[in-house]
Amino acid sequence: MSSQIFYQQSSIGQALIDTLDDMVQDGSLEPQVAARTLQEFDKSLSEAFRTKVRAKATIKGKVDYFRGCDDVWTFVLEQATFKFERSEVVTSNESIKLVASASQAPAREKEHK
Repeated sequence: MSSQIFYQQSSIGQALIDTLDDMVQDGSLEPQVAARTLQEFDKSLSEAFRTKVRAKATIKGKVDYFRGCDDVWTFVLEQATFKFERSEVVTSNESIKLVASASQAPAREKEHK
């Protein structure tokens, strides 16, 4: 799975998908335009996070579940606290799902002949 597809799984990504689906269903938008819009959404968010976001956060909590595959890590945290730079601590009483991926594609190992 492309790391950019993660953005479609976010709340704003799901809202965009729902809106585009509604527009395709009522005939006000061609399916190809909706697909292209999602591609641009993914590229734009990826670029924005890569170039504009410099904030750091500390996340603490009880790890209820985790898994890693293809440089994509999923954690489910209980009693999570978030401390952002120059901000107060935010605590969640609900489970938090955190999905993280490598910022670059992993380097491929050289093939031996």
